[in-house]
Amino acid sequence: MTDTADTKNISLTAYIDGACRGNPGPAACGAVLMCDGQVVLEAGEFLGKSTNNRAEYCGLLLALNRAAEFTNCRRLTVMTDSQLMARQIRGEYKIKDAGLRELKEQADGLIARFDYFKIHDIRRTENAAADKLANRHLDAALKKRG
Repeated sequence: MTDTADTKNISLTAYIDGACRGNPGPAACGAVLMCDGQVVLEAGEFLGKSTNNRAEYCGLLLALNRAAEFTNCRRLTVMTDSQLMARQIRGEYKIKDAGLRELKEQADGLIARFDYFKIHDIRRTENAAADKLANRHLDAALKKRG
């Protein structure tokens, strides 16, 4: 993605979510990136069979990677309805699952690209856009599979 002609550093806010039908089951994730209250990017991915917690982490990784495409983005705030993931990323909770530890390590590497990073856990009702996006990608993939 190319930046605008404006070279000043920008701050992005990402709303992220994972969707899973069953646990484990078919899963997808979504990320909505905003700048100054305006949506600048929506992205989603079908993940195949996954757990709900892995889907949430994949949403975070998607947001981190896509935000890094904005070369003048040095500040990122992430909003998630996964209290568990947010507290694990902030170091408040230990991660027992080896697969989630690996995803957190990937996230930590991507987070280091930013001068400022903050993650907040919010109510599910405040995360409707990311939830809708993740479920849209999941429904489309399941429809293709028949």
